[in-house]
Amino acid sequence: MSTEPAARLGTPPPTDLSEARLVLHFAAQPLVAAAYALLPARDDHVQSSVGWDAERRRFIGHELPEGRRAFLDPLALRLGVQDEEAREMASFPVVGATLDELSADLAEVLEAPELTLPSYDLPDSPFASGATFPAPPEGSVEELVRWFELGAGLVSAVARARFGGAPLRGWPHHFDFAALHSLDPDLDPETARSINVGLSPGDGTCDEPYLYVTPYPAPSADALPKLAHGRWHTEGYIAAVLTGSEMVAAGSAAEQRAVAEAFLASATDAAFALLEG
Repeated sequence: MSTEPAARLGTPPPTDLSEARLVLHFAAQPLVAAAYALLPARDDHVQSSVGWDAERRRFIGHELPEGRRAFLDPLALRLGVQDEEAREMASFPVVGATLDELSADLAEVLEAPELTLPSYDLPDSPFASGATFPAPPEGSVEELVRWFELGAGLVSAVARARFGGAPLRGWPHHFDFAALHSLDPDLDPETARSINVGLSPGDGTCDEPYLYVTPYPAPSADALPKLAHGRWHTEGYIAAVLTGSEMVAAGSAAEQRAVAEAFLASATDAAFALLEG
């Protein structure tokens, strides 16, 4: 499994990306609101997920009526709508706007009812209460995009090689991209064994990008095997985790990728062994 990152990661350092992450996390929420307003509800909430458009380097929502899709272009910091041919119909700058203003602009273009933001908990941020989005620190959005690109490629490779092609989905609740493999596809997902592999750009448990592999049901902390790289996170949940800082410390872009691939292979092997053993 091999994915070529756009450039060596680490500038800015992975621990300096939280401001940009919050801007993108909240600016992506209208994509979810549009899906909830215009698409049928699903028990698994898949309609709330987003994709990663590798060609255009943007977050893309589910197909809406008339083939339209909402998108968030992180590099240009624009929220917009494209038609069924991926031609841009309209876009709005994120910087200087509020979350409610972006939602209203998107609803107008989509001729949708008022977009209601999802009820799930989001990180503490003034954007939730009407603050305008600022311009993130220089270079930070570009670096986050490189993390998303690398993560999307690596996770997709694991899904193809180990999970039979499980789809890559972005979940705006936690703002991570992941592929989920069920070992018991005919059972209730709440009780079925599964392995989730993903990339988070950072969150309340780890304030920097990280790769993770999560076996479910959670195994005993006493049974966790040694990993090739990374560590087992055991506070609140159990998952194998490789932090961005550890990847950056590996050296060149090729060495960073090699550490990430070795971690994912080792952690995925461990997850299968824990669940099948």
